[in-house]
Amino acid sequence: MKPVIKPTVPHRHAGYHELIFLSKGAGFHTIGDEKFEVTPNTGYYLGLSEVHCWDFSKIPDGYVILFKEEVLSQYPNAINSLFQLTKTFDLGDSQQQIFSLLETFQREYKK
Repeated sequence: MKPVIKPTVPHRHAGYHELIFLSKGAGFHTIGDEKFEVTPNTGYYLGLSEVHCWDFSKIPDGYVILFKEEVLSQYPNAINSLFQLTKTFDLGDSQQQIFSLLETFQREYKK
C-alpha cells in the first residue's frame, strides 16, 4: 500500500481478486455501493473486478495482493475460501503473524 493520502476515483482491477491488509490508516474505503470506515488491523476483500475507491484521512500502511483469475482457477479450494470472505474483516489476534508473513513474502518477491 502506498503511504500517501490521496483520494482515488472509483476503479477496478480487471481480472483480479484483491486482498488488502492495513496496519495503519483512517478514512473510508468504498466497495461497490458500501462505504466502510478504515481502521488499523483490518482486511478487505474485493471480488473479481469489483469497483472500489479510497478516501484516507491518515496515511495508510499495509499490503495489497492481487490474484489473477486464471491463476486462481487452478486452485479451487483457494477460490472457495476467497468467496467466503466478507468485504471487510478484523485481523484480530492473528494480525502480528499476518503482517510478518506478508513482510517476508514481499521481501522474497523483491529478490
